[in-house]
Amino acid sequence: MYSRFDRLADPPRDENGEILKKYDNIQPDGLGGPGERLDPGDIYVNKQSPMETKELAIDPSKMTYKNAPMSYKSPIQVCLLLYMTIVWIAQWHD
Repeated sequence: MYSRFDRLADPPRDENGEILKKYDNIQPDGLGGPGERLDPGDIYVNKQSPMETKELAIDPSKMTYKNAPMSYKSPIQVCLLLYMTIVWIAQWHD
């Protein structure tokens, strides 16, 4: 049996194959690139969560996921590396 976990995904693309503007910072691993500038509403973690979490899947290839990206919400523009450092420090300080 397999557990249900979130996963990281490539940035989504429009019908022309272009990366959507708010996903510009996302690298192929699903995370924003170090040193990238974040504007309000930009996605810095392109996370996907399992749609079904109550039952364990027999075949993980049949699991379906929904988008659950993490977006930058401050009205102030910031560098991604600085923002992630502040978040990390805040988590360990509590």
